[in-house]
Amino acid sequence: MIKNLFGSFILQGNYSNMGHTILVADDSMSVRMYMRSVLEKEGYSVLEAVNGNDALGKTETHRPDLLLLDLLMPQMDGFEVLAQLKNRSITLPIVVITADIQDGVKDECIGLGALTVINKPVDFSKLLHVISQILKPV
Repeated sequence: MIKNLFGSFILQGNYSNMGHTILVADDSMSVRMYMRSVLEKEGYSVLEAVNGNDALGKTETHRPDLLLLDLLMPQMDGFEVLAQLKNRSITLPIVVITADIQDGVKDECIGLGALTVINKPVDFSKLLHVISQILKPV
């Protein structure tokens, strides 16, 4: 927000995405902070989860519009989060973000309910495109 010449505040950024909440589940604080920064500049509301247990709880409590899920996290990994969401019949769009590029890993994630898998390091223009396609207005 900035002030204009008349002392009123002007909003800056992409506000067509307002109202969409994205949960970022990653055990790396720096990854979560960077993703929050990028996503908020695009107008999304962002929640953070520090591990799989936290992600599962916040998914149930807050019902985000999208989950960005790391696979390798302490306490409960991303595979277990996917399995728990599926077992509990909780449906939401999930994008897995991982450094593991094996086809078997991608296939397992898709089989457990993820829409797609994006490799780390994250290409944010690709990620934002994927998110906009998933959350595009009907």
